[in-house]
Amino acid sequence: MRVRKTISVFLAAVLVTVALLNLSVSAEEIKLNRTSLVIPIEYVTQLSVIGYDGVVQWASSNSEVVQVRADGRIKAFKEGTATIAAKCGELILTCKVTVTEYWTWQSPPPPKAPLTQEKLDKLREDFKNQSRASYEELGYVGFFNADIQDETIVRYCGNYNGYDVIVAAAEYYPSDKFQPETEAVIADCRFVYFDSQNYPKVLYRVLVYKDGLFIDIKDAYEQGLISRNDVRRIEYEANFYDKYRDADKWGEPGVSMALPRQLIAQMRSDVRRDFRGETYITASYGTFNGYPVVRISPAAITLAGGYIFVDGYVFHLSHGTVRPWLYKDSQFISIQTAYLLGYLSDKDLYVIYRRHARSRYA
Repeated sequence: MRVRKTISVFLAAVLVTVALLNLSVSAEEIKLNRTSLVIPIEYVTQLSVIGYDGVVQWASSNSEVVQVRADGRIKAFKEGTATIAAKCGELILTCKVTVTEYWTWQSPPPPKAPLTQEKLDKLREDFKNQSRASYEELGYVGFFNADIQDETIVRYCGNYNGYDVIVAAAEYYPSDKFQPETEAVIADCRFVYFDSQNYPKVLYRVLVYKDGLFIDIKDAYEQGLISRNDVRRIEYEANFYDKYRDADKWGEPGVSMALPRQLIAQMRSDVRRDFRGETYITASYGTFNGYPVVRISPAAITLAGGYIFVDGYVFHLSHGTVRPWLYKDSQFISIQTAYLLGYLSDKDLYVIYRRHARSRYA
């Protein structure tokens, strides 16, 4: 009897030990897909539990900073920190979330290489000559759909591993046969592609330039042309909405619209040299980084309107040809080219846009 009892106790101990070992192994296999995050305000991302099939209960330690839904989807609302907890039975997993005003990096971001006129001309030429066959070969069926018109390069995001990255914008005409991709998540970074608030509606694309072809950023990342850190930097450079969310705080400090008389006389002479027909300087937007920006208008007024895409803005052009130009070295440069070449900053462009919107029908 004593031997049988001893064996029974021994077996029970073994079973308990095995159960504890299984529990330990299971606990080690259950984990969150992220244990820490640094995200900007209004950013949305997904947390998930790996290795657990049961019901997960989610909670946030500070719902004013970060809120979490029942499916683990989180959204940042204000700067600060919060801990997201996921309860899996008796096991509790946590993820520390830090919310910043904009994207931050563990180290200072690399400076954006300047875009030269020669490189810009090459990018524009190849972009314009990109054939439909080339895009279909790369899987961009519908990229040159009839519903998309007047595509143009509106932002230069820099050079990464030898590849230039640009943002292209196109006017989009809504229809049932073509539904644009409004956004994409690449390497945990969010890219917004569709702006329905502007008129006309604008469709954006982030493209990587390689061997004369423009490749979608998602394909470039999957092909290993750019790294995860590159994608994070490009996201900050390419997204207009985070960039200009608080743009009204900039105001218009210290930017006078007055120009010296001698400079006005010189510009009027150069206008007659560079523009056909009777054309006049009709307004000043101010001087930015030493370069005056003026509105040039034709004498012959037409009823047709128009617009140009510059970064995240749509500049409406009254009568089709009345538009802002930057004056540099006795030459007039289009506002779009001036911005791409770095003669104008984001803040400069914002001030010019506001002044243009107020004066375009003047």
